[in-house]
Amino acid sequence: MKKPGMKRPASSSGLCIQKTISKMQRGVSKADLVQNKKETPDSTETDTEVTGRDKAKGQKYAKMKDSLPEHVLDLVEKQSAKASSPRDYKTMVINKLFTRDSKGKLQLNLNDHLFQEHKRIYQERFAKEQDNAMPESILKGLYFHNDDQAFKLAVKKGEVQAVDCGDGQTMYSFTTYKKGKKHATVEEQIVKSSSKISKEQCRMLAAAFEHVGWSWTYKDKDVTKFLPGATIPPAIQDLIKEATDSQAKLAKEASMIIKAWAGDKSDERFKKLKTGHGVCNTNIAKLNHMKEFHELPDNMESTKENLDQAMLSMATHTSEYNELVEVTRGLIKAWCALMATFSMCSMVAKGETRDMQFMIYGVFEHLRVKDPDPKKDTLGVFFSILGWSLRWLYLGQWPDRDWKGQKCKGHGPVSWTDFRTGAGWRNVQWTAHEWRLWDGRSKCPLFQDPDFSPWLVSMDWMHAKYLGHDQQTYGSVLSLLVHFVLPGQPESNLEIIWKDIQSYYKRNQTPVRYKYLNRLSMFQRKTYPKLRGKAAEVKYLAGPLLHVWQKYHNPRLSIHRDILLYLKLNLQIEEQIVDNKDSLAFPEEEAVRFEESVTSMLLLLTRIAEHFLEENLFNITQKAHFMQHVALLARCISPRLLWCFMGEDMQKRMSTLAKSCVRGQRPLVRKEKDVLAGNFRYGKTIMITDLMYKCNSNSKGMTNIQYGLDEVGYAITVIDINSFKSTSKAQKFFDVVEHLKRNVMPDIATEENVTLRFWVSFAFLIADHPPYNVWVERDFAEQFAEAIRGVDKMATRPIFVSMCKDSRFHGIPTGIHDVAVDSADILRSFGIMVTTDDGMWRLMYGHARNHYMSNNHLPERLGVFATIEKFLFRQRVLLMCSLNVEDITYAMVGNKKCEHSEILMKALSHFGTVRVPRDRVKQIFTWKRGKQYTVIREEFQLETEQGTHQRYAYRVSKDYGNVFYKDYLKMVLGNDFAEIMDYPDPAAEKCGDVVEMSLGMLDVANMTKSQITFMETKADPGELLAGLEAPLNIFHGTTRSTTTSNTK
Repeated sequence: MKKPGMKRPASSSGLCIQKTISKMQRGVSKADLVQNKKETPDSTETDTEVTGRDKAKGQKYAKMKDSLPEHVLDLVEKQSAKASSPRDYKTMVINKLFTRDSKGKLQLNLNDHLFQEHKRIYQERFAKEQDNAMPESILKGLYFHNDDQAFKLAVKKGEVQAVDCGDGQTMYSFTTYKKGKKHATVEEQIVKSSSKISKEQCRMLAAAFEHVGWSWTYKDKDVTKFLPGATIPPAIQDLIKEATDSQAKLAKEASMIIKAWAGDKSDERFKKLKTGHGVCNTNIAKLNHMKEFHELPDNMESTKENLDQAMLSMATHTSEYNELVEVTRGLIKAWCALMATFSMCSMVAKGETRDMQFMIYGVFEHLRVKDPDPKKDTLGVFFSILGWSLRWLYLGQWPDRDWKGQKCKGHGPVSWTDFRTGAGWRNVQWTAHEWRLWDGRSKCPLFQDPDFSPWLVSMDWMHAKYLGHDQQTYGSVLSLLVHFVLPGQPESNLEIIWKDIQSYYKRNQTPVRYKYLNRLSMFQRKTYPKLRGKAAEVKYLAGPLLHVWQKYHNPRLSIHRDILLYLKLNLQIEEQIVDNKDSLAFPEEEAVRFEESVTSMLLLLTRIAEHFLEENLFNITQKAHFMQHVALLARCISPRLLWCFMGEDMQKRMSTLAKSCVRGQRPLVRKEKDVLAGNFRYGKTIMITDLMYKCNSNSKGMTNIQYGLDEVGYAITVIDINSFKSTSKAQKFFDVVEHLKRNVMPDIATEENVTLRFWVSFAFLIADHPPYNVWVERDFAEQFAEAIRGVDKMATRPIFVSMCKDSRFHGIPTGIHDVAVDSADILRSFGIMVTTDDGMWRLMYGHARNHYMSNNHLPERLGVFATIEKFLFRQRVLLMCSLNVEDITYAMVGNKKCEHSEILMKALSHFGTVRVPRDRVKQIFTWKRGKQYTVIREEFQLETEQGTHQRYAYRVSKDYGNVFYKDYLKMVLGNDFAEIMDYPDPAAEKCGDVVEMSLGMLDVANMTKSQITFMETKADPGELLAGLEAPLNIFHGTTRSTTTSNTK
C-alpha cells in the first residue's frame, strides 16, 4: 500500500520566495521599475483566492491591532464572523491589509477597494446627538405636563440643564440621541479626476502656515495626487511632521508654565493654558494618526477640503496658543527680568560710560507700587525727589527743606537724640489703648490677643549696648589715648595700654578677656572708631578701660574729666546689673538709680560728642536711645533678662543644623580630626606601603599598620603591597598601582584634602628564605618611577614618596640601594617630592623590633605608630608649604636665602604658606571673611615657549598658634622638656616655631640638598630629622638675647 505523502503547509513566505526566484530568473523588467517607483492602488495584491495566511502579516496585524482604524477592525473581526467561512474571510482580509514594498517591508494597504468600500458603508451608520433648548414654561408643558416636582427632579439629576442665552434670558436644554443603520446594495464605478485649488483657499492656508512657521504650500502636483479616497501625498506628510514637532514643543512649554504656576488657579489665563494644553495633545494624536496611517483622523474622508479644514484649525490654534504662552511666560518673569532704570550724565563731559553715567533709580516692575496717587506710586515719588534735586542743582544752593517741603532741622522737638528726662518724645508715646485704635497696626496674629501689645516687645540689651553703643565709645576712647593723650607712636602706645589691660585682667581675675588688643585695626575705621570683639569681651572691658583712662588722662582738662565721669557711670551701670542678677525686676530705688545713671551717662556723651565733632570721635547711634528705653523698663523687668547671650549660642547651633539640612545626609565616615592635632589632621590620607609589624596575639598572625593608626586617631587608608598575590614579587607593586588607578582614584577625584604617600622599604622584593636574594628586571627603577608618575598625574595634590635604601640596615650595598637611588633621581626629574633618608625607617624598625608589644591584645599608642604619625605630620606641613605638582622641585621654599633663622621660623609659625591665584584670594576675603589670613604678593618670572613673562603670585598664610605643639612635645619628648612649653607669656611662641621648622622645612631641605645651614650651623638633615633634641639644643645655643624673660 502506498504511504500518504507528507505535504508541507501552504504559506505566503514560500510563495514570496518562489516569486523572488522567478523574478531573478527572468531579470528586472521595465514594468517592475515602474511598479516599484510609483505605487498605486492597482499595484496592490488583488488575488481573492485564499491559499493561506501570511504568518508575518498575521503577526503585524496582532501588533498593530490597537492602533488600526475602526472600520478595518470592524471588517476583520465582526464582518468576517458573518461569512460562510469566517477564517478564510479573515485570512483574505489580513493578506490584503498589508503589502510588501521594494525592500520587503510590510506596509499598510488601506487604499485597497475592499477597505475603501467598507469605510464608506461603516461611516453611513450614524449616531447623532442633538441639544434642544426651550423656555421653562414650554418645556414643562410639552414634556412634564406642567408638573413642577418632576421638572425640578430632572434638573437635579442633570437630565435638564439651564442655558444662558447671553441676553439675560435663561432656557433649559436636554440631549436627544438618534441611532440607525442603512442597509443597501450599491453598484458604482469610481472615476478619478483632479481639480485645481482656488486662489483664495491657497492664500488663506499660506497665511496661516506662515504665521506658525510651517513651510508647506500647495502645489499643482500635490493637489493632483490628493484625489478623493487616495492617501496623503509625501509633500503633505512633511507638513504633518513639522506641525507635530511644533505642537509637541508648544505643549512642553505650556506644561512647564502650568506646573510652575504659583498664582491663583482660578485665574482666567491659567484656565486657558490648561484648555489649550489639552487641545495640543489632541492635535498631536490626530497628526500621529495621519502620519502613521496616511489618512485623516476621526473617520474623515481623505479629501482636500477636509485636510484644508483640519490643518487650518490646527494652525489657528497654534498661533493663538503660542501668543498666550509667550505672554504668560513674560508676565511670570517680569518681576525678575524686567527692571526699569534711570541714570544721569553730563552733556558736556567726555569719558567712558562707567564714568559718565550715574544710576539714580532701579526697581523691578513686579515690585513697583502702582497707585493713582503720586504720593503713593513708586515712580511718582521718584519723580518728585528727582524734580526737587534738579531744582536745587539749578539754584546752586544747599536745600533748606526736604523733597516733601519740610524744613531740615538737626534736632526736632521729639528727636530721639534728646536724652533729658523731660524730652519731647516721652510725651508722644502711644498708650496700649491708643495703639489698638490705630487702623494701621500690625496684622500679626500675636497682636490680635487683647492682652498682647508692642509694649511687651523690648530691645535687646546685649546688641543695644555691648555690640552697639559700647563699641562706638570704647573705640573712641582708645583712639583718643593712642593718638592724642600718650606721647609715643600709636603702635607703641597701644602696646602700653594692652599691658595695662592685661595686668588689670590678672589682678581682678576678669572672667572674660580679650585674647589680644595690640593692633590699631581692632578699633580704627574710615569714619568713626568702633571696637571689634565679642559681646562678653566688650562687657568686661568697662573696668580695664576706666583703669587705663584714670592712669593717663589729664585732670586739668574738663573734657577729660567728663570722659572719666562717663566711664565711671558706665561701670556703675554694669555693677548694678550684677548686684540685681537674681531679681526679675529692679526694686523701685534701684530702678530709679539705674535710669538716672543711664540718662546722665548719655547726656555726658552728648557733650563729649559735640566737643569731638570735627575729630570724628564718639559717634551716637540709635542704640543709645534703645538703652534708655530698656532703662525705663528696669522697674518692670531686669535688663539682664533682656539680653540675648543664650540666644546667640542657640543661633550658632541652629546655624550648624541648618547647614547640615542643606548639605543633606552624607554617608557615615570616620572622624578625621582629634583633640591632639585639631584641624591640622583634617583630610584623607592614602598610604601605599610594605610596612608590617609583628603582633603578639593569640593568632600569631601578621597585621598591617592600618589598625594601629586607627587607634592613634589618624584618618588614613593603608594599601598593603604584601597583601597582593602576583606572578612575581616585583609585580606586586605594579598591581597595587593598577588597583589604585582603577578602583581608588576615580572615587576620590571630586574630594578635597586627599593626600597620597608612597612609603616603600623594598622589603617585599627580598626572598622569603636565605640567602635573601633580590630578583628584579634591569629597568625596574624606570618602571617603578613611571608607575608613581601615573598616579601623580591623577592626583589633585602633591604626592610624597619615601624610600628606604637599606631594608635590613646592615650597611652593605645591595641591589635595593641602587633601585632606590635611581628611582629617586627619576622622580625628582618628574617634579615629585621624594626622599631616601633612612632616619624614619630606622626609628620605626627599632620600635617595631624592641618596643612594640601587645597589651591585652590591643596595640599601645606609642612606638611605631607615634613615629609614623609624627612623620605623616611633618609631610603635611611640607604640603602646606608646597606649590603645584608640575614645578614643585624647583619652586619649593628653601633656606638658602634666609639670612636670619627668625624669618624661616616665622614662615612656618603661620602654618606654612600656600600660593593661590588672584581670584581665589578674592574668594577668601568676600563678605569680610578671612580676617585671620595674611596675603603676601610676590613677583616671579614665568618662562614659556613664547618667552619670559613677569607674573604676580599671592601667598596666603593662616596663624593657628602653637597650642598643638604644647601637647605634641609633651607626648614625644616627655617630662624633661615639659617646662619649655609651659610659657607664662607670649614671648615663648618661638618654641612652636622651632618645632614647626623641624617638622616641615628640614624635610624640604633634605629633599633638595645633602647639607643645610641651620642656625648658622652646618648639619646633616638626617640627624635633625631623627628627633627634636638636636634642633632644640641648637636653637637654645643661638637664640638672641631679649629684654623680656626668655623661658626657652
